[in-house]
Amino acid sequence: MSSWKGICYTACGSSNRGEVFNDIKLLSELTNTIRTYSTDDCGKAEDTLDAAKSLGMKVYLGLWVGRNGLGNEMNNLIKLATARKLDNVEAVIVGCETQYRGDVSEEVLIQLINQVKNYLTSVGYRNILITTADTRNKWTPRLISAVDLVLSHMHPYWESTVVDNAIDSVVAYSYAMKSYLGNKPFILAETGWPDAGGNHGSAIANEEAQKTYYVKLKCAAKKHKMDTFYFEAFDSFFKYNSLEVEKHWGLFNSKRILKDHIRAAMNVKCPEDSVAIGTPTPIAEGPTPPTPPVSSNTECVYDADSQSVTVKNISKNVACVVHPQSAQKSDVDSATQRQLKFLHVNSKDTFVLLFSERGCQGPLIGNIRCVPIKSKLSKQY
Repeated sequence: MSSWKGICYTACGSSNRGEVFNDIKLLSELTNTIRTYSTDDCGKAEDTLDAAKSLGMKVYLGLWVGRNGLGNEMNNLIKLATARKLDNVEAVIVGCETQYRGDVSEEVLIQLINQVKNYLTSVGYRNILITTADTRNKWTPRLISAVDLVLSHMHPYWESTVVDNAIDSVVAYSYAMKSYLGNKPFILAETGWPDAGGNHGSAIANEEAQKTYYVKLKCAAKKHKMDTFYFEAFDSFFKYNSLEVEKHWGLFNSKRILKDHIRAAMNVKCPEDSVAIGTPTPIAEGPTPPTPPVSSNTECVYDADSQSVTVKNISKNVACVVHPQSAQKSDVDSATQRQLKFLHVNSKDTFVLLFSERGCQGPLIGNIRCVPIKSKLSKQY
């Protein structure tokens, strides 16, 4: 069994029910959970649920939300629930990157989340978790409070990150989100790397890069206990209107053959030092957390007007993060732009500075340092 929480899957690349069952059988050898994106899924959502159930697999079931809201997705969900097809569904995901695309407002999205939650509760599916999935900078405190768990997407490829350095920022983001969320569950619900289709800045799309990302992510997920859905199961050549690179993220090719470089990546053992950020060690709570050895020439500057952090004069890599965990709820709600913001990091000397307006709460770990914000512009650290 792999280190993944699950694998992202769509049945649109399969022609019939038998092919869907074959797909899920292949994935069952790699994980016990799949994530989907629609209750239609090219007319095969029920086939996917049946196949997963027959193999004892869990499903994170997606409902697609577009500019017209749920469209037929809610009717499809009602049909599935009425037929008792949701018994192996662990979570329902209302919308995928709706805030990133701007398809619906946050207010409308929360209304749709509550609509789905109320319906499923009314028909006896009280234990299904209800959430949405979006990119890492779209999770406002209000949206977080509306879901049962946070599903966030992070693709260093689209951030033009060199593949050798990509996992550093993924791990740092995971720790920062867990600290920010407290007891609310967090899953990295999409991350992966393409093996063809074109480069994006410094991010190279080829087989070696995909293999490298797979190995580093696999080792990071195990070492840092990151619940991760790998994106994605199969190459998606049915995405006719998409960029060419979006068709090449699969572990398997479009003919359902495991790629040779992925097979090799699966056989790579994870050394203890395979991830740039070291194994976190608990640090006791106290009024003065230990200061990481950040150069005095490094300056993390917080701007209260834009609720953002910038870094200047970096001699050791620092990820600067706005962290309103202990701020008053009214302050957080009014700061619509306050998000977790990172510069990508790329060496073993990586430290996360959490900026909090009202002090620092809770245990800290490893190389995470909490910095109270005392004025519009912070001092040097």
